[in-house]
Amino acid sequence: MTQELRIRSRWWYLLPIFFNVIGGVIAYFILRDDDPKKAKNCLLLGIALIVTKIILAVIFFTICTTVGPCAEFNDGFMSGMMNSPQMQQMMNDPQGMNQWMNTMMGGQMMRSGMMQGSSVSQSLPTGEPTQTRTFEIFLDEIKIFAETENESGEEEILEVEIHQWNPNSIVVNRGDTVVLKISNPRGSIHSFAIPQFGVSTGNLEPRGGTETIEFVADKAGVFTFVCNTPYVPEQNWCSADHTTMTGTIIVLE
Repeated sequence: MTQELRIRSRWWYLLPIFFNVIGGVIAYFILRDDDPKKAKNCLLLGIALIVTKIILAVIFFTICTTVGPCAEFNDGFMSGMMNSPQMQQMMNDPQGMNQWMNTMMGGQMMRSGMMQGSSVSQSLPTGEPTQTRTFEIFLDEIKIFAETENESGEEEILEVEIHQWNPNSIVVNRGDTVVLKISNPRGSIHSFAIPQFGVSTGNLEPRGGTETIEFVADKAGVFTFVCNTPYVPEQNWCSADHTTMTGTIIVLE
C-alpha cells in the first residue's frame, strides 16, 4: 500500500529562518514522512542561513580589522580588552577561557562544523606553558516536543531528540597534551573522533560505555570532533541526527 503524502503548511519554513540548522533539523524530522520535499527544503534552508551568517561575519570582521577608522577602533578596543584584569584572569583559567570562547563565537557556529580545519587568523596569548589538559566529554541529549497531525488528522505531540557533545567546545594551547575521557550515556552505540589529529574511540556501548584517548595538539586551528559510528538503525548504531553530532576543539598558537 502506498502512503499518501500531504502538503504541509509553508509556515514550517519559519523554523529554519529563526533557528537555522536546529530549526531545519526539527522541521525535517516532523515533515519527512508526509511531505519529504518540504522537509528537505527546510533542512537545506537552515544550513544555507547559518553558512551565510558565518560568511558575512567573517567579511565584516576582516573589513573592520583592516580598513580605516574601524581598524583604529578595533586596535584600541582589543588592546584595552586584552589588558583588562578580568581578561587576564580569564586567560589564566582554562575553564574561564572555554566559556569566553563559547560566548564570543556562539554555540551554533561551534555545532555547525563549518569551520572544520580552518586556521586561526589571530592567536590569543594565554601566558600559559605547555601542559596536559584533561576533559570529560559525554553525549548529551535534548528533547523537543512539537504539535503535529497524524495520518488520521488527529493532533498529537511529536518528540524529537537532538544529540550534542557536552562540552560542545574545548580550548587548548598548541603543544598541549590533550586527554579526553569520553562516555556514552545514550541508548544507542556511538563513538568519538577528531579526524584532523587521527584519534578516535571504538564503538562505545549504550548506557555507560567509556574510553580515554590522548594526543598532542601539534597544530593551531579550529577543528571538529564527530561521532565516528555510522547511522545504522537495524544495529542500534548512532541516531538519525548523526551528521549534526559535532563539536569543536580550538588550538591556540
